[in-house]
Amino acid sequence: MSRYGFSNTISKAAVAGIVLPQVLFPRLALADTVDGYGHRMMEWSEWIIGPIMMLVGIAVLVGIVLLVVRIARNDSPRVANRDPAMEVLRERFARGEITEAEYNQTKRSLDREG
Repeated sequence: MSRYGFSNTISKAAVAGIVLPQVLFPRLALADTVDGYGHRMMEWSEWIIGPIMMLVGIAVLVGIVLLVVRIARNDSPRVANRDPAMEVLRERFARGEITEAEYNQTKRSLDREG
């Protein structure tokens, strides 16, 4: 035990954890006092990377909003699932080119084929 009540191992670990990083990375240890007022000054790389990351963040947010809007508007049934033959049959019946009996007969025959 040392005279302050800490074991020698804990004292060495504390010194290694506090002093060693400052010796190995002195720039990081002095980062808060670079300008003399306790503020760390930005480097040239941060001036470039900062705006780029901000634009990437804005693009991600816009993409999320567009995706949500697209999903919200997609409540209508899909047109790709419709049968073109049935569409023609409905149009002909609506124009009066075929009778209801012909419409029902053709519809049943198309339902059997599909």
